[in-house]
Amino acid sequence: MGAATGDRPKCLVELAGRTLLDRQVSALALAGAREVAVVTGWCSWQFERVPLTRFHNAAWAESSMVDSLACAREWLEAGPVVVAYGDIVFTPAAVTAVASAPGPLVVGYDPDWLTQWARRFGDPLVDAETFAVADGRLTDIGGTPSTLEEVGGSTWGCSSWSRRGGPSCPRSCRVRTRVATPPVCCGG
Repeated sequence: MGAATGDRPKCLVELAGRTLLDRQVSALALAGAREVAVVTGWCSWQFERVPLTRFHNAAWAESSMVDSLACAREWLEAGPVVVAYGDIVFTPAAVTAVASAPGPLVVGYDPDWLTQWARRFGDPLVDAETFAVADGRLTDIGGTPSTLEEVGGSTWGCSSWSRRGGPSCPRSCRVRTRVATPPVCCGG
């Protein structure tokens, strides 16, 4: 997102007059979410007037997305919850797809990712991450691929966690949903 995030977190970037966070909250509400929370880090003061439950990752500069997610442990352990990256736009249908699929951890993904990536990048591997599913189980995610064969799909950045699928979820978790149509995305 480059210069658009020089003075704000990604979820507060505006797209057609609305922040990504506002778009996410709307999609979640339309899909039936009763409460929404945000995990803050850099520029956390910008969320002071945002009427959402907030969790804060004070160590944001030297930690990972998983560490930020663990800051919301009380919600993850209470489950079920839908978890989303802050820098994506998704539809209520995408939320419903992951929230209604059975399993302790459901990762929404697009197996036909290459079509969109090829339009966005001259070399799709520049921004792609490894993603592998074998026998309905997620076996690899988030690495740097060397070949297109290592990318079996692209996550929507939207998942659902049951009480049993919180931060202590094992490395290989059951993938129960495989929806070929990704949510609304910008830049594609």
